[in-house]
Amino acid sequence: MKNVVARIDDEIKSGGYALRVFDASTLEDSVGASYLNDSIRMQAASLFAAIALVLVVAGIYGLMAYSVARRTREIGVRMAIGAAPNQIVGLVLKESMTLVGIGILLGIPGALVAMRILAVYVFDVSPVDPASIAAAVAVMLAAACVAAAVPAWGSTHVDPVTTLRAQ
Repeated sequence: MKNVVARIDDEIKSGGYALRVFDASTLEDSVGASYLNDSIRMQAASLFAAIALVLVVAGIYGLMAYSVARRTREIGVRMAIGAAPNQIVGLVLKESMTLVGIGILLGIPGALVAMRILAVYVFDVSPVDPASIAAAVAVMLAAACVAAAVPAWGSTHVDPVTTLRAQ
C-alpha cells in the first residue's frame, strides 16, 4: 500500500501539481472499511440478543420453578390420586406455554412498531420480515420449552406422602 501511495505522490509531483497525497487507498479497501463498522455493530447486536435470550430463559425458569414450588401440595394430591408423571409434566408445560404464548402475542405488535422505527437506520431491508418474525417466535418457543422442562421434570419427583403430611 505504501508503494502505491508513493507512486501516486510521484506522479502528481511530476505533473507540476502542488498537491500532497496523505492517504490513498483502493476502492476495495474503502468499501471493506465501511463494512467493518457494520460488522462490529452486527456482532454487538448479536451478543446483546444472546444475553437477552439467556435472561429470558432464566426468567421463565425462575417463574416456573416458583410456580411448581407453590403448587407442590396440589401436585402431591394429584399424584396421590393417580396422576401419571407425564400428566404432571403436561400440566406444568401447559401453564408455561400459555404464559409464553401470551408474551409472544403481546410482543409481536411491539416488535413491528420497533422495526418500523428502526427501519430508517438500515438500508434495503424490509421493516416487516415474516421470516425473521417466525424465526424469533420459534427460538422463543424453543427457549421456553428448555426453561420450563427442568421445573416440569422436577415436579414429577414430588413425594405425595411427604407433601400430604406437611401443612
